[in-house]
Amino acid sequence: MFPPWEMASFWALGKYLNSKPAFKLKWTIVLGLVVGLGAYTYVPWVFIPALVFMVLWFQKTKNPGERNRTLLVYLGALVVGASWFIVACLREGYGDHISALWAGKTTFSWAHHLAVIYDYFNVVFWGFAGEVPRYVPFQGGYLNPLLGALFFLGLVEVWKFRKLPLVRVLGVAFALFILPGVLSVNVQGLRIVPLMPLPLFVSVLGFQRLTRAWAPSGRVWAASLLLFSTAVLDGYRLVQPYRDPSRYNETFRRIDKNPALFKAYQALQPYAKESGLVFTDFAPERDQTLRGAVYPFNAAWNTMQGPGRSQWAAILVEKEDVEGLSARFREAVWTDLGPGSDNKGDLEIGVTPITQGNYETLIKWSVVPFHYFQSLSSAMNEVKNLKTYNFAKDLFMNPPAEVTEDTFLKVCLERRNAEFYSRFGRLRY
Repeated sequence: MFPPWEMASFWALGKYLNSKPAFKLKWTIVLGLVVGLGAYTYVPWVFIPALVFMVLWFQKTKNPGERNRTLLVYLGALVVGASWFIVACLREGYGDHISALWAGKTTFSWAHHLAVIYDYFNVVFWGFAGEVPRYVPFQGGYLNPLLGALFFLGLVEVWKFRKLPLVRVLGVAFALFILPGVLSVNVQGLRIVPLMPLPLFVSVLGFQRLTRAWAPSGRVWAASLLLFSTAVLDGYRLVQPYRDPSRYNETFRRIDKNPALFKAYQALQPYAKESGLVFTDFAPERDQTLRGAVYPFNAAWNTMQGPGRSQWAAILVEKEDVEGLSARFREAVWTDLGPGSDNKGDLEIGVTPITQGNYETLIKWSVVPFHYFQSLSSAMNEVKNLKTYNFAKDLFMNPPAEVTEDTFLKVCLERRNAEFYSRFGRLRY
């Protein structure tokens, strides 16, 4: 939702700037509301209202009082649009995630941070040189080679018209929108998502400059071929990592996406036509993608499917658990999945029909234990400070009786407990 809403904000800003005096108030309110509602999209949104504020502040006007009224109306509408977000921040607290990713920590290193800054610029055009980032293309940068070349051609146009207000706003926007990246401790592509329309806009200027140099007779065909080529190139880069699952270790595992869970999902596909009970959180697995992927047919979580009507169940476990569970679920079929995240442990998934002999156990697991182990995974993923650390620790310290009274679940809890302290330590915060 971020890029479309960013475009909507720029559209509202344009309507305000080009409106007649009689309609200025209306478009100021619309602008504030649209920008305020963008607060619900993603963390870097704060730089969008900042840019709009700067544009309103520096716009030419003969009456400073009118400008001040415009800013007050804009800020008022902005607060109304973002009101629920503001209330949530006041109630729940805000800034934990940002502070955890802030580059200026006690472990700050200029060498590391300069490499991070370099990669934030690098990833727009060519890829990355340092540690493997998240949410970036596996090959090249966000702009494919054709768009990248058009961008640098477009810079010639930008420099040519550098005195225009639009070009100056473009430069300020570029500096603002790259800040969430260069001020953070590592590279993560979504932090600079506000920036992406700007290089594309400059690429369009380059495309326009290039096509003007072509002969009019073949201009349309040549331009269409160029646009088609860049679309094909982006399409290839999008699907290429998925075409060869055997290369997952070179692609998805590098960003904590475990191919073992893809195998688990494939193993469940023959059963997915009917809902079942899928237990994904008993094993200490950091990657939570399987949990979301099976939600449509996982009656333990999607209770609208009716857990009591399920005909099968699946359990994601470590390999050492299989022998004991095979005695408990004699009809289970086990699939070896390979190592877990960080190449630790070996995972297997077992699928068993729900029978009269195991019905009571599986239904019992699908209620309190299922949600408890899910909450453990979620709490560990949310640890950012002392408050969230203590919340997760309290969950581990107070397990429900339905977990501690079951031998297998008790072992799973002990293993998850060891995972928690291994990741975060006893005195980390």
